[in-house]
Amino acid sequence: MNTDKVMYSEFLGMTKAPKIGIRKHYGARPAKVLVLATVLDDTTSLPIVDAVTKYVGVRGSIKTDINGVASKEMPEGAHLGKVTALGYVSNSLAFALTELGYEVTIRMVPNII
Repeated sequence: MNTDKVMYSEFLGMTKAPKIGIRKHYGARPAKVLVLATVLDDTTSLPIVDAVTKYVGVRGSIKTDINGVASKEMPEGAHLGKVTALGYVSNSLAFALTELGYEVTIRMVPNII
């Protein structure tokens, strides 16, 4: 399993995006808001079951349900994530989480060998 540091390095190597600082909160804990990621097959638009989502700085990983949805409550701020599924090319994402939450649809491309 990739560590947060390795995932962050991989993400920066794959994109030309500017570095995103991960804010550390001191004092009172920030409010947590919901992140919903729907993972679909790019060719069939069917949900991918058991795709794994991992976010930098967040313990553990989250698997998608039978509808292809992975949900997680996370603190506001900038986040990096990675989605992997058996038989598909991995995807990375970066987003800023506000009090409104974040909802994204991720289309995975089959890994043709």
